Amino acid sequence: MKSIIGTVLRERYYIAQELGRGGFSITYLAEDRDLPGHPRCIVKRLQPQLGTHVLGRNSRSWQSAQKRFITEAVTLQRLGKHPQIPQLLAYFEENKEFYLVQEFIDGENLEQEVKQHLLSETQAIALLQEVLKILDFVHQQNVIHRDIKPSNLIRRSNDGKIFLIDFGAVKDITLPPELQKSANSTKIIGTQGYMPPEQLEGNPNITSDLYALGKTAIYALTGQLPPDQGNSQTIELNNDRTLPQEETTINMLTQISPRLSNILNKMVCYRYQERYQSAIEVLTDLEREQNFITLPPPFLVSPPYVPNEQFESIFQRPKQPRKKSKFILWLVLILPFLGALLTIIIGINKNRYQGFLPYTNNNYHIQIKYPENWTVRELEDPITGEVVVFSSPKESGSDIFQEKVFITVEKLPNDITNLDEYSTRIISGTIANKDTTISVYNQKESRLSRQPARTLVYSRSSGNLNLRQKEVFTFHNDQAYIITYSAERAKYSKFLNEVKKMIESFRIDTPPQS
Repeated sequence: MKSIIGTVLRERYYIAQELGRGGFSITYLAEDRDLPGHPRCIVKRLQPQLGTHVLGRNSRSWQSAQKRFITEAVTLQRLGKHPQIPQLLAYFEENKEFYLVQEFIDGENLEQEVKQHLLSETQAIALLQEVLKILDFVHQQNVIHRDIKPSNLIRRSNDGKIFLIDFGAVKDITLPPELQKSANSTKIIGTQGYMPPEQLEGNPNITSDLYALGKTAIYALTGQLPPDQGNSQTIELNNDRTLPQEETTINMLTQISPRLSNILNKMVCYRYQERYQSAIEVLTDLEREQNFITLPPPFLVSPPYVPNEQFESIFQRPKQPRKKSKFILWLVLILPFLGALLTIIIGINKNRYQGFLPYTNNNYHIQIKYPENWTVRELEDPITGEVVVFSSPKESGSDIFQEKVFITVEKLPNDITNLDEYSTRIISGTIANKDTTISVYNQKESRLSRQPARTLVYSRSSGNLNLRQKEVFTFHNDQAYIITYSAERAKYSKFLNEVKKMIESFRIDTPPQS
């Protein structure tokens, strides 16, 4: 490609310098001379090619590339609505070449940051959480990034926020299958070392992004490039590339906790079926990692020192009194330890619910603890069975949906005999709503009020709201007791810790016999 540095595109964008090359595109730093102060922006120059031949403007391939370019631009415009993805400012065609103009993010990329210092475990977890929330949004738009790597994560200088950049390789998974097949048969987009096997075969899915992010986090912790990492540039490979053998795990990273090591190892599993299946699943496990407390081992009490001259007389005492004496001695030694342990347990439990208030409903014989800054509203709806709702505090004027926890008590239908059947009934009832789209994530056995229970996690879209819900339910005296946590998907994790405490504190009191 001929250099365009020093030229002005569209009589507006002055090309100041080249920032990087990858595949069939070049990225430039530019100035927008139509705006006061000539703010900086990013101009990406694309040159459609087939092999080593530039496509003719009137060819069918060119027309196809032109349509694809417009589709990519529309996708980028949609993605740019996220506050941590650069906005698309313009797209146009000039001199048989395509151009994208995007917001400039002033800061260092993760690769530059790691060269200065490795990330600590706390910093790596914060990085993962931030990027996973962005990816959750991206995947909701039916988009796979396909080129997540350290150089495509920029930390903005003025506030330290992480931005995900370089969506030039994004592929909308809603494309017709015949177009996907055609695209996959010609090229594979990604970066060696960060690409999972299915992406090398031309069949990426959303877990491919999670794999690449896992590899990126490992690099941030160790400073070591992943295997087969030839360089840091985006590459396009033919499909005849031989698949690498399954890579080793990161258990050798002794400076991080075993739980984080397990999370990263699951993210980079060779088989995509064995990885996390969504960004939310990883976020949930990371939150467990943050809340996981490792208690020190109990201290050992040494037996008392006995002088040698007394040992013989003690040894010769009658058998039974010696045993009794020894038992009393050890009891005296152990009691302080047990008392201290009990005090610690009580203290931990007390501190665990610091800032929580008790709620009791004598009509339904239930108790629960809730955050003191949440509001309580009793419902006792005879149709839905909802007894009470707890609402999170409103964060701002733009907070259109406040997170809520509902408690519902309803009589068991005659045809329901177990918890699994009831779980199926809940899903069927939600799907039956024509205005709602539901995606079930998982169902698992759990406990509620010290009784066997089921936990159901799913997302549902209703109107403009994209919600994620968690329902925990159990049976008691022919009634179903359900706790439902409902939140916007992007904010689901924010109050999950408080909700878990609420669920664990829930109790059903058996009413006295009349």
